[in-house]
Amino acid sequence: MEIQSIKRELGRDWEGYRNTIIAALNGESQLLQQINLYLLDTQGKELRPMLSLLAARLCTATLNKSCYSAAAVSELLHTASLLHDDVADNGNMRHGVATVQALFSPAAAVLSGDYWLSKAMHLLAAECKKEVLIEYAHTVSRLAEGELFQMEKAAALDTTIEDYYRIIKDKTSVLFIAAMKGGALSAEGTEAEIEAIAQYALQLGYAFQIRDDIFDYSPKMQTGKAAGADIKERKLTLPLLMAFQNATPQDVEEITTQIARIDYNLAGNTPASEEYRAVEEIVTARTLNFVAEHNGVALAQKALEQHIELAMQSLKDFPDSYAKRTLLEIAQFVGTRSK
Repeated sequence: MEIQSIKRELGRDWEGYRNTIIAALNGESQLLQQINLYLLDTQGKELRPMLSLLAARLCTATLNKSCYSAAAVSELLHTASLLHDDVADNGNMRHGVATVQALFSPAAAVLSGDYWLSKAMHLLAAECKKEVLIEYAHTVSRLAEGELFQMEKAAALDTTIEDYYRIIKDKTSVLFIAAMKGGALSAEGTEAEIEAIAQYALQLGYAFQIRDDIFDYSPKMQTGKAAGADIKERKLTLPLLMAFQNATPQDVEEITTQIARIDYNLAGNTPASEEYRAVEEIVTARTLNFVAEHNGVALAQKALEQHIELAMQSLKDFPDSYAKRTLLEIAQFVGTRSK
């Protein structure tokens, strides 16, 4: 899938979104402007605002300023969460690009994240419908709760598949849902249209996060994510949970005991002794081998494909259009993306 061609096809609507986010971020601090320009120049696919605009186009042919604002809010919130996550995780690189906390400082990253979050709130209050504001307010709380619940489960090492889906819904799907519902609500979509779009976003978010978690167990893939990163943070994700289903209780207990040797308080992010790092690498290698031996990645990929199919089925009642065809293409891309 060619992301740039979708942006070109969206044309004036993509330009409307970009102009909105650039205007929203205008400030007086020179350092802030430097960081904002860096973030705008190094943004990735901008998938969420793209989904927001396409959802709006499913409901109407002509988008308005509220549609552009709803799309901008999705990217502002997404970036704010990444800025804060990088500080919490001591992350120096994201998809091959230096993070703000590494390039400037952790304090600059936190404050920039706060700034992007405040600008999202301002756009919601000034330019969006009440229903869109409520949707995004719910999303911000779910994002925080999802991260905290994941931390709780990482400490306890007792994540179930049900827990995993709760985590990835709150970490990923809720912002996909808000982005797309925000676009559809701003475009005056019907109740049935908005429900179908929300189902698409839910399933797409599941698939997107599962694919990201598969990367952790795929050392041969050039994904920009170091293999074993989740293991070093004691995160039990779907490939490992699927491998557990194919293993004996004794094997599951053994590998869980091995992962428990990783200190939750260090979580692979803070400086530690060479001896500890050696233990961490041994545990990671053993876990990667365990997942490979018990077919965890293939089973997770099968679950991902089921979510992609559900996402595509959600759009079946919409008439043929560029927006619908592109959303179906995006779903297929998410199932096979390599970064």
